[in-house]
Amino acid sequence: TVGFAGRDIQKKGLVPGAAHVGLDLTPVVGTAKNIVEIFTGDLIPDKPPKTPPALVPSPAGASPPSQPESPSNLYGRSHVKGPSSKN
Repeated sequence: TVGFAGRDIQKKGLVPGAAHVGLDLTPVVGTAKNIVEIFTGDLIPDKPPKTPPALVPSPAGASPPSQPESPSNLYGRSHVKGPSSKN
């Protein structure tokens, strides 16, 4: 669609995205393309998504990261007492 031309070019790449937007801009061809895409999906596919770099496994024998302290045990207490009510 024309309103999302920049996003279409970003998703599909420069040349395929420009062709996609150009076809949408052409009066009869764009309408025919959109009708066909209702039933078949995108005629011009998106670029494949970028994959994040692979995680490096930890060396053998390395200990896993320790769990964070629970809030009730941050100061060496087993529990936190509320305010005392004195009369």
